Amino acid sequence: MNSTTFSSHISRYPWRWLATMGGVIAALTCGSIATVEAQGTIETSLAVPASVITAELAPPPNVPPTITRRTPAKVIVELETIEKRAPLADGVDYEFWTFNGTVPGPFMRVRVGDTIELHLKNAPDSKFPHSIDLHAVTGPHGGAMLTQTAPSQTTAFQWKALNPGLYVYHCATPLVPHHVANGMYGLILVEPEYGLAPVDREFFTSCKEIFIPRGR
Repeated sequence: MNSTTFSSHISRYPWRWLATMGGVIAALTCGSIATVEAQGTIETSLAVPASVITAELAPPPNVPPTITRRTPAKVIVELETIEKRAPLADGVDYEFWTFNGTVPGPFMRVRVGDTIELHLKNAPDSKFPHSIDLHAVTGPHGGAMLTQTAPSQTTAFQWKALNPGLYVYHCATPLVPHHVANGMYGLILVEPEYGLAPVDREFFTSCKEIFIPRGR
């Protein structure tokens, strides 16, 4: 499926937020990268990662492969906010605001105990600042306070995945509904420590609704 073709992915029904889970965490700044860590004792399974890997991101409706490793890693995530015109329906284009050029944004996959270092770049030709709020993070607005990114700029922060679950992420730059409605949202899966049961095939999608003036 062509990830830059939006008309086949835009439903006539509103998309829905997903429930989130979290713990109490605090934020601290370390060098140029903000770090989000848990308060209290971290279990052995959440030990310091022994390896550094680059996250494999997948455009909708695809998802990255199931995580087979059973030890935490440091995972580098690279995202770019891109404003682009693309088909909404036959003969109708729309100015989408995106993560990595797709609506929804790419699917991210990590495991409990991973330390995620997320870099957010705002494309040079963007007209607006953008950011990211991951509901898998319960620190400073899920990273939004640390990633308010102007065009041509890059921000980064680091956090530890403590709670398994499927979470939404979205732009959290005011006005937040404006950014989300234009396409800036996606999903991140935090797999449990011992992985998930095997299935025949995995995919993801979402539902949203876009209203435009008649004749546009």
